[in-house]
Formats: sequence, structure tokens, C-alpha cells
Amino acid sequence: MIDVSPGMQAEMSGEVARLTRCIVVRRADGVVMGFTGHDEPVPVVGVVCEPGTAITPSNVEDTNALSADNSELTGTLTSDAITEEDIAAGLYANALVEDYTVCWADPSIAPVENGYARIGEIRISGDQFVFGLLGPQEQLSKTVGRSCTVECPWRLGDAKCRVDLAPLTHEATVDGTDGMQALTAGALAAHPADHFAYGTVEWLSGKCKGTRRQVKASANGRLVLWQSTPREIEPGDTVRVVAGCGGSFESDCKARFNNGRRFGGFPWVPSREQLQKTPNVKAS
Repeated sequence: MIDVSPGMQAEMSGEVARLTRCIVVRRADGVVMGFTGHDEPVPVVGVVCEPGTAITPSNVEDTNALSADNSELTGTLTSDAITEEDIAAGLYANALVEDYTVCWADPSIAPVENGYARIGEIRISGDQFVFGLLGPQEQLSKTVGRSCTVECPWRLGDAKCRVDLAPLTHEATVDGTDGMQALTAGALAAHPADHFAYGTVEWLSGKCKGTRRQVKASANGRLVLWQSTPREIEPGDTVRVVAGCGGSFESDCKARFNNGRRFGGFPWVPSREQLQKTPNVKAS
């Protein structure tokens, strides 16, 4: 049930409703932005919502009570607030979106909290973007608890893995690139093939500064990324590269990191193929 203050009830019951919709976006990096359909700035919950942007909430399409994608936010990339580079850099992943109804004539009246959601899938088409919103119901559809997998679920160096990342972290200068999804750094050539696979590369300088991507494969100093960068990689860029782990008990946890006792997977769980095998019985 939506809580409406007496002041807002009076405003809604008046002959002329002086109301507007306000959207507040809170990114994980601490950046907070506000948007409104009104023609002047409107303050709400300590955030000044600016007019003139194309971001608007869609109607809720609640076709399934447990649906993850129950609404959307659409907007234009020509806005100074939301750029394609920031979206590509992952700055809006899982950002919190708050929806309010506000009296623009008297912002001191408590706003109506229409709801909140997290940004999930992001689509870009031309100069338009669409943020798919994950409502509170989405939490009920998540798997709770651990799964019995052959591979280790821990991230290399996290609190459960506890491998020291200091000797596995390297800074290097980009010597060559194919544009936006691969780079070559001679300083990394001495490491064996796929030493950095499933690891990360972070840009410390250049057009991609602040961007972080996961490495798909590595060999002879060449790193191939799973996802392209928001801007072109250039020779001379400085990067910080951290080795990765494929989650294998024998080849990774034991052989590479000597960390078998903290392995989080179940290497002896039979595979589906093994479970479906039938006895090879020969007629006597």
C-alpha cells in the first residue's frame, strides 16, 4: 500500500494537481542523478531533479508476479547526464532507481514513493537507451544457497580463496591493439598461455581510463577481452592486469596456486554424462 501524506492527499484532491514524476538514479560509484518531467528543477529526497532530459519511466508490465523485467526506463544518449561510454564501462550495472511523485509547487510536501528497482539489462539502439528494471519481486526468483559444481565458485583472491594477488598483479604499457577488444603488451609476454584468462585488465591512463574488462584469453603478451571497451585502445595506454583462475581443482587450484585446501568446488561429483551411462553388459 502506497503511503500518501495529508498534504499530498490535499494536493491530489485539488482542482489543479501540481504534480510531476521524478526519477532518482544512484550508481554504485556514488554518483546520484535526478530527472523530472517538469520544466524547472524539482528537489526530492535531497536530490535536485533536472528538466530537459528524455528519461521517462514506462508503465509497469507486470505479466508475472515473479517477473524480473517489470518496467523500463528509456532515454537519449544526447543527455549530458547519461553517456554511452559510462554505460559501456558498467557504471549503471545494478544501479538503484527510485520513482517519486512530487508537488513541484511545494516540494516540502512529502513525496509519494512509487517504488524502486535495480537496473538489469541495458539495450542501446542509435542514440536511445533502455534500462530494464528489476523490481523487488526479482529477489524471490534468485537461487539461494550453493550449487554443487565441479568448478570452484570463488573469485581468485577473495575472502574465501585467500590467494595473494600482489605477485599476480602487473602494470604494463600497451604496445599494440586491434581497436577495442584486444591488446598487446610486451612486458606480459613471459607469462604462459592463458595466465591472465578470467583475470581482469584495468586502464590507468588513456581514453579508456577507469575501464575494467575481463580477459578471455592470453598468449605471448596478447590479451583478448570478453567485452569491447567503450573507446578505442591506443598504444601507450597504461594498464593493470591481474591473473585469472579457471576454477579447476587440479590445473588451477593445486598446480598454479597451491591452494587446494580452499577449493570451493566438488571435483568428484559425477558429470551428467557419467550419470547417464549404462552398464556394458555382454551376453554370455
